Amino acid sequence: MRALVGGMEEIVTWNLKDDHFQSYVGRVNQLKAEDLMKAARKIIPAQGRTYIIVGDRAKVEQPLRDLKLGDVKILDADGNPEAK
Repeated sequence: MRALVGGMEEIVTWNLKDDHFQSYVGRVNQLKAEDLMKAARKIIPAQGRTYIIVGDRAKVEQPLRDLKLGDVKILDADGNPEAK
């Protein structure tokens, strides 16, 4: 019952459409990675951000560079900069 009341409260407080929760999953599924990155760039300040990505370098390096989030630094398993 609390969840129902809480949902109704959100609809009223934020002036959402009556079907907000029924259509939520569909709206989220329609989002593309570009949409999320655009929103993140607006909301999260670029300065001071650090991403740590672990994975198969051959698979992840170029897609990460394509995002243009900043410099990509490659470290070895001990955290040392990889020799070029």
